[in-house]
Amino acid sequence: MTTLSDIEVPLTKKLRESEAALIARHNKLAHYATMDDLVTDDELDPDDEKAICHHILRLRAALARTLWRNEIFLGISVLDNFVLRAATTGEAGILKRTIAQLAETQAGVSGLLIYPLTGLGFDVPIFGPKDGGQRPYAVFRKGGFALTAQTSSLETARKRINKLAGLLGIEKKVSLSDLRHSHVTMGKGWLTDNPLMIVRIASHTGAYYENQFIYTLKVRMASSVVTMLSALITEKRDRSVATDDNPRPRHSTKFEGSRQTLDIRHYLVGEAPAADQRYLDLRRIPMNVGAFDLTRLVDLSVDLDTHVMAGSAAKRWRQRLLAAAQAVESGYLHHISMTSKSAVDQRVYHRLVTALDWYRQSFGARTSDAESIVALAVAFETLLTDHYAKGVLERLSRRIAICLRGVRGAPAYIASIRTIYIARGEIVHTGMNTKEADLERAQAAFAHCFCHVAEQLDKLTHKMADPIRQILGDNEPAPPAIATPSI
Repeated sequence: MTTLSDIEVPLTKKLRESEAALIARHNKLAHYATMDDLVTDDELDPDDEKAICHHILRLRAALARTLWRNEIFLGISVLDNFVLRAATTGEAGILKRTIAQLAETQAGVSGLLIYPLTGLGFDVPIFGPKDGGQRPYAVFRKGGFALTAQTSSLETARKRINKLAGLLGIEKKVSLSDLRHSHVTMGKGWLTDNPLMIVRIASHTGAYYENQFIYTLKVRMASSVVTMLSALITEKRDRSVATDDNPRPRHSTKFEGSRQTLDIRHYLVGEAPAADQRYLDLRRIPMNVGAFDLTRLVDLSVDLDTHVMAGSAAKRWRQRLLAAAQAVESGYLHHISMTSKSAVDQRVYHRLVTALDWYRQSFGARTSDAESIVALAVAFETLLTDHYAKGVLERLSRRIAICLRGVRGAPAYIASIRTIYIARGEIVHTGMNTKEADLERAQAAFAHCFCHVAEQLDKLTHKMADPIRQILGDNEPAPPAIATPSI
């Protein structure tokens, strides 16, 4: 991971103008310790205040873009004050000095996000020893996240969290007293009764919700990787069990003393403290999402077998899925969260992340079969089309065939998706489904298609009219887009 001392913001003409403008006003800036002091000073000339805020905002935006691209997520309120402090000296090199000041702190050191989940289970044998590779946790080092089954005790939760944090390369630990305080004040005991997701993240904020969009994006992407990996493993295992007269008995940790709750009002963020402190600074952040959105965000209803995940096929899938997810996450942060000027990139990355959201809904514990079919069909259409137009099924079939070129069992995958889409039509238009849909096979097919699309993203240009069609190499011209009716 890049350290702050390695980071440099290239100076453009506009950034030099902003540095010069702030240097010219450094005597006025020296009166203020924070931006709050500056904007609440009634005696400051309004024109000076407007100019100072404009130029600090410009420098802060450039600094934030550079830091976020390097996975260092500093809240804008923190950056504003550091830029202000660096500008008070009256010397050139405000951005360079700001980074040097940040490097003296623990701002670039990784902390963690602790997020509650529901529905997640880890498969273990019913009989025999349980040390044959099965674990009640899984670590995705390259993805920067880990998962653990419910622990049922606070001390076990602390040990598990710190173990997984160490495996993710996080040096500081979480203290038992901080966890106990959070456990008591949050209520309902999700720290011990629910599965948990641990995400490595270098984040420092000055307000509750500054970086929440980053936290939720990372949870969404990590959950998507897990569901896609689970789908590939499940589909492969089901094919092998079909030819096995003596399949291994299985048991899931989700049924072991589970008191999982959806009464979740907070999540936890551990920020790196001062260098001489032993423990992470654990902060309890209120959930700033609606109850329905929260239910979908925490729902990770899959069963993982860490013994199977250690196999060669699962390792290959995991590596490919993580690379694809990281490419999409990086593009989403750059083009949407940091608002680039490319409308094509904005549209494509928004569709890809939205497709993953629909895909995860097809696994929902509280989702009926019909709802899962509709969600999966929408996920495919969002992933593989550019516009709302006629002939969706044939267009999807053609592009899925492109994505699955060279994949073993491609004809069966394509057939399952066609059945899913036909069933979706029946459900939406008649409220009934007469088709027997192979949901698991279609979910596995989506994972292959998502990876293929993500691997073509370097072909995107800002002039593409139909970017998905063009990067996939679908030479069949798309029909005219149908305008969505306005209300």
